[in-house]
Formats: sequence, structure tokens, C-alpha cells
Amino acid sequence: MSKSVIDMSTAPPAAALADASIFDLAKALAAGQNEALPPLLNVWIDQRSVALGALIDHFGGDKDPVGAACAAIHAPGKSKQLIARVKDLEQWGPDPRVASVLIGLVENVKYTAQAMKPMWTSLFRQLTGEQWDPRVPPRLKAVDVTAQFGTSDMTMWMEKKVAKALDAMNGRGASVLSRENDVAALVPTRAPAPEPSSPGHDDAIEAELLATIAADLDNNEARLVYADFLMQRGQADFGEFVTLQVRRAMTGGSVTSREEALLKKAKKWFPLGPLITKDDYDFDRGLLDACRIYPRKNKVQELAGHPLWSTVRWVALGETGDPAPIITHPVMRNLHSVKVWTYPRGLAGLLDSDASIEELRGLYLPNVLRNPELWRALTECTRLPNLRLVQMSGATFEDAQEVWSGGLDRPGMQFLMGRYTHTVPPFLAGLPENVTLLTPNVEFHVEGDALYCTVLDNANISDLAPSLGLVGANEGNFPAGRFQRVVVRAPEQERWSAPQWSRWQTEEAMVQELEGMLGPAGAEWVLERGTHEFKYLGSGRLQL
Repeated sequence: MSKSVIDMSTAPPAAALADASIFDLAKALAAGQNEALPPLLNVWIDQRSVALGALIDHFGGDKDPVGAACAAIHAPGKSKQLIARVKDLEQWGPDPRVASVLIGLVENVKYTAQAMKPMWTSLFRQLTGEQWDPRVPPRLKAVDVTAQFGTSDMTMWMEKKVAKALDAMNGRGASVLSRENDVAALVPTRAPAPEPSSPGHDDAIEAELLATIAADLDNNEARLVYADFLMQRGQADFGEFVTLQVRRAMTGGSVTSREEALLKKAKKWFPLGPLITKDDYDFDRGLLDACRIYPRKNKVQELAGHPLWSTVRWVALGETGDPAPIITHPVMRNLHSVKVWTYPRGLAGLLDSDASIEELRGLYLPNVLRNPELWRALTECTRLPNLRLVQMSGATFEDAQEVWSGGLDRPGMQFLMGRYTHTVPPFLAGLPENVTLLTPNVEFHVEGDALYCTVLDNANISDLAPSLGLVGANEGNFPAGRFQRVVVRAPEQERWSAPQWSRWQTEEAMVQELEGMLGPAGAEWVLERGTHEFKYLGSGRLQL
């Protein structure tokens, strides 16, 4: 049994009030005379007038118990507290303020978890029962459940709840006071809703918000502001995804099923979806961080320069189309690394630009050599002012030397050269200090008169010997007199228990093996055990 909002024994029956008296009471309530609330509420319970409901809703205040209970709905708190506060409203009798606060929760959903079902059940029970208010159905019909809840099981559940509530309200019309318009005129009209923003206006706001984020990629608050903008713009899935990822990053929580579901469908709701390949993308706190670009002709010009590219740091290029308009656009201010495809599409435009990239990876030089103009552009490139690393493979020593001694030879530049065979002695003889060489499982680099050989964890010393020209088909090709020392960097000793290291369970065994290989080569050898950095492998993001 619900309680009356107030002691109604002091309020005259609705039937005893003349129309003139109702209007006088309405004016009194609008003037701040709270004693007019009980008799007017009595009339509203009997007649459910839209104008009178709006009047009580606006001027009823929060000083009485029901007003305070309604105000508590908007107080800070967790989801469990909100559930309890909505259920607490069931104890009060009919009141337009209760109906207003309940429909407001439907219009502005705060929590979307399935754990909120008890709250929604109570809410719709009240709106279709004692709290029936003729102002509710049009507002309920206007609610976009999908925009509020996204594509989830809760969306389907809520859609059924809304439909059932509207069906229960069907045929229940509002009563009209003889002075309905006069009462309505007492309620201040709300400021008119702003005109829908033009696409150009919204685009300008979006560009400004993303520029703020791009200027400081660690700024989580700026990302949350952008998420709010997306929600207001109608991009509910995108906005929710940004919010979920940022909140998770801030709290250290785990990935939710909702976030996973949104990520699987990212190509549908993410505006750059037409130009990124399925599953070859990585979002960081809701915004694109790494991706493989698939430049479809009809989308490149449309989406090149879109402000959403401004957060991308890692890009791998696809096998078709020309990505140059995208990756060379000034909006890609945070682009750090570009990995080209085997056939270097987009390379010509990139070399002839001042793009911000610091790394150029994946250059397969034989395919660059096939195009004389492209080869000349590579070897004579003086642009790309921030470039500090070039990774390449597949070339002879002479061709590789033309690259690393050409226009790209600038202070601080590093070259990574891949050789997928053991035939590297010619490279070792003329290897500059700013070039790192990789053979199967071993990296080589030169420091002064010393050759450093870093052996990968999944390799062993036997992988080193043929590359140095100490055994096999290359035996005798170690460059005599080129190095005074050969420094072998091997994994920590605990890694030696792996099968590939089984021959060297002790340091003495490894020393004996090294001495047998390097002693005849006329160079002093040194063994360094530990964890070593591999320049060639780079970031895992580049595996895109």
C-alpha cells in the first residue's frame, strides 16, 4: 500500500473545487505558496491534467518527502543505490514529480548492465500503475533504446519493456481543465531546443576535440569529453566504446564482454572502417592506435585527412591502392612507424613528403629496384625530416650500401638489414656502425673494431658459426683482420635449459664451443650472458 504524498485530510476533495479556485491555487503554488500543493495534487490525482502535472512538477519543490525522494535519484551514488532509490519511490502515492523523474531515467540511461533489471522493472510498474502521467507516453515513444544501450541483450529486453508499457498506457487519455491553457501559461516554457547542428559545425567541433587529444595522447579526460560528444551526436556505439576503454585504462579493470562485442563490430561504427582491414587494427583508450590500411579508391579522397587519423601511431600498408594521400597528410601528426607491403605502394609519395614518421619498415629492395624512378627516390631522399630508422631486406651488399650511404645517411639514422641466408661475410667486411644485420636468429652490429653477435633465445651457437663463415659453405670467409674482438651475446643461463640450448648446460661447455669456432679466425672472443635488446624485431604492433 503506497503512502499519500502528504496528509490529504487537509485538502478538499477535487469535486469541491470550482474551476476558478483551481486556477487561484495554481497561481498560489507558482508564487511559492506550498500550502496550495495538497489540494492541487488531489485534483491531479482525480483528473491527470497535463498542464496541472507540469505545474506541480515545476513548482512542487523538494522540501516535502516525495520531493526529497525524487531529488535523491540524481544524487551521486553507485548502481545499487540507484536501484534502491527507484524502488523507494513505490511507497509514495501518485505525483507528477515521480513520473517525471522516472521517465527522465529512461531518456538518460546512467547504467546499462543487466544487473539494473530490478530497477527498470520497478520503474515501468510505477509508470503504468499509480504514477500514470499523460506526459509520459510521448516522451517514452521518443526514446531511442538502441542509442542508449547499444547492441546488447539489454537493448532487446528494454525494447520489450518499453513496448509493453506503451501498450498498457494506450487509451488512457489526459483530462483537460476548463482553464487548462491558463494553468499551462503559469509554467515557464523551457528554452527552445537548439537547432540541429549542421554537419560542418559538428565536424569542426570534432576536429577541435581530436586535436586536443592528439596534442597529448595521455589525456584521458579529453577522450571522455570526446565520448560525450559522440553520444550527443548519435554515434552511441563509438561513444560507449571510448568510455569503456578509457575507464578500464584508468581503473586497471579487465576487458568486459560489452567492450569485446563492440570491438568485433568496429568496422561498422568506426568512421575509418572502410579503410582498415578486418582484425588488423588496435584501439588504445577508444581511439585508433595501429592499423593496416586498405586504400579503396572511392574512399581514400573522402577519408584522407579525417581527424580520427590524428591518434594513429603505427601503420602497415596493404597490397593494393595508393595510401600516400592518407599517410602523408598533416593530420597524421602522431604517425611514428610505417610498414610497407612487399610491393611498396605509397612509397613514392611518402619519400616525397615531410610526413612525421620516424620509422620506415618492411622495404623489400628487389621490388624497389624494379622501378628505376622509385629506386632513385629512395637512394636520393632528403625529405622525411624525422626519419631515424629504415628496415630493409633482400638486397646485395652493393645495393644496400647505395641506400645507407645515399640521401638517407644523416645524423642519428639507423639501418636494419635483413639477410635470410647465412651468406653474410661480404656484409661483415664493410658493415658501417649505423647498420644492424640480421641472419636467421642472429643480429650483428659493429662498434669500432668489435663485432657484436646477439643470439636470439630460440637459436643457439650453431646458428652463429655459418653466418660468421666459420663452418659449412662459408668456411674461411670471415673477414680477416676486420675485427679484433667478437662479442657473443647469449641468453641468461636459465634459458639454456630450453631444448635448443641443451648442448650447453654449463658455461664451460659454451666457452669450449666458442673457442673452437672463433680461435682459428684470429679474433678475441667474449661471451656476454643476459637479456639483450633486438633492434630488428621492433614493436609487436608492427606485426600487423
